[in-house]
Amino acid sequence: MIAAVATSSAADGTFSSSRMEQEVTMVVKKCPSCKNVVSWESYCCPRCGIEFRALRRRRILLVLSLVALVAWIVHKYFTR
Repeated sequence: MIAAVATSSAADGTFSSSRMEQEVTMVVKKCPSCKNVVSWESYCCPRCGIEFRALRRRRILLVLSLVALVAWIVHKYFTR
């Protein structure tokens, strides 16, 4: 879920989308809670404080639960 690639000029700290002015490349993503742009490597949003690791764990647990449910349904109804 990469939102954008922002470039920063070290002299004035402004962001530019021009590839010719690129000095530092920072990969950013959007916070799912407040839509703030944060660094890809951050563990939590500096604005709202939501932890990205907790969201990832919940998403993985949800996907594994759905896969287990589908496997159980397939096993129950299609193997007789």
